[in-house]
Amino acid sequence: MQFLRYEPNRIARSLRARATHTIGLIIRDAANTKFGLIAKAAQEVANARGYYVLVGSSDRSADRERESIDLLLQLRVDGLVLYVADERINHLANRKRLDIPVVLVESTLRGYAFDEVCSDNVGGARAATEHLLGLGHRRIALLHGPLGIRPLRERRQGYLEAYAAAGVRPDPALMVETGTREEDAAEHAARLMAGDAPPTAIFAASSAMTIGVLQAIRARRVRVPETLSVIGFDDTDVTALVDPPLTVVTRDLHLLGATAVETLMERLADGPRSPAKRIVLPATLHVRDSCAPPAGRRATEAH
Repeated sequence: MQFLRYEPNRIARSLRARATHTIGLIIRDAANTKFGLIAKAAQEVANARGYYVLVGSSDRSADRERESIDLLLQLRVDGLVLYVADERINHLANRKRLDIPVVLVESTLRGYAFDEVCSDNVGGARAATEHLLGLGHRRIALLHGPLGIRPLRERRQGYLEAYAAAGVRPDPALMVETGTREEDAAEHAARLMAGDAPPTAIFAASSAMTIGVLQAIRARRVRVPETLSVIGFDDTDVTALVDPPLTVVTRDLHLLGATAVETLMERLADGPRSPAKRIVLPATLHVRDSCAPPAGRRATEAH
């Protein structure tokens, strides 16, 4: 009698059971440290629940995001965690009967009742702008990326709310929509600083914008905060090393990734019966040494 070796095929078995115990995670930029932190937290939570995470990066490309979604659905993932590249381009529009749960991170898609996990981007940006207004700044530049990205749209909203609450009208020329890359922010920041009426402060509304602004400041040898006050968004390796220490709005990126997967796990357990949730996590202003009253006000106060 001949015995044949048999090894169970985990994938085939899970497909028969209609559960693969895998989830898909699509982030916006694998080269960006903050997305790596989100992915790491997502994997930790999923692995603890017996799930594997298949991670893809859209590299901020809507076409690549569509390809990643298609591939993950072909692989029969049990659910998706999606950090949308551009909300103006909805790749789920032709998938009205999507039969797996989706959790959106720092994103929203009109017409879909998906669970959402996001940061208090409005509150964080409002606190940053209020801090600068409280120091006496009125010409505060805001550098933000495309408004099809929810966090940047909300940070612009927070900036405007702070101005409105102070009874001050912002200069539209100081609200600059850039690309998503550091060099885009550096170029626009340099242009603002070289203008006839330069800002006395800059609020950079993302980590890439922050690095770009710091590059422009270094290239022009601008003194911070004596000549220009600066607030960034998200603590990174760069913001930790600059001198003077940079005032930033921070999010708990590990908590963001972990909460997204925990929310997906709950949805997998509960099914579509319960209504979609929107979970808002804190965004906190950390005041350091990169902000001071504008030079003209300091001179007046000195007398």
